[in-house]
Amino acid sequence: MALATLGACSVKSESQSVAPVPVTAVASNDQVPTVRTPLKQPMVRACNVFGPGELRALGVDPSTANDRPTRYGSACMWKPTDLAYEISLVVAPGRGLDETYGFRSAFPTFVPTELSGFPAVRVSPEGGVSCEFVVGISDSDVVDVEAGGLGGPKRDWCELASEMFDLLVVSASRSQG
Repeated sequence: MALATLGACSVKSESQSVAPVPVTAVASNDQVPTVRTPLKQPMVRACNVFGPGELRALGVDPSTANDRPTRYGSACMWKPTDLAYEISLVVAPGRGLDETYGFRSAFPTFVPTELSGFPAVRVSPEGGVSCEFVVGISDSDVVDVEAGGLGGPKRDWCELASEMFDLLVVSASRSQG
């Protein structure tokens, strides 16, 4: 899933309910958007980004964390108890959104968008078995959020991936404030 592309992140508070932010399309051009308000929270290990309550709120079992270092950064995958789908996060420090734009032809889909006000690119086909976004959290760092699966009930994977990123922003904002 997300390990083939570049960075990602997400987080949510155990006691806080956060509604998913809709995915917003932006103009498609080759100019790399800048990050207006960078996240200052350094995220090093993807498996440490979410707490157990945050993972349960995303519908996955915290004990299924699968830490998978990649050449891009730290990656982690989680699954629900019924193993019907998975979510994944890749944290890619030092890899800005400009790198993603530079490799745009390598992706099956390249749709510039925004998640929670951060510039992003959807790099998976719409309506597929998964949805993946590469999101700029600063001009020099990205995270990759992905959700998908073949089993279980049909879900809007882009909504779940967006919700993961929403939780990341809420958590990082709380730790910065």
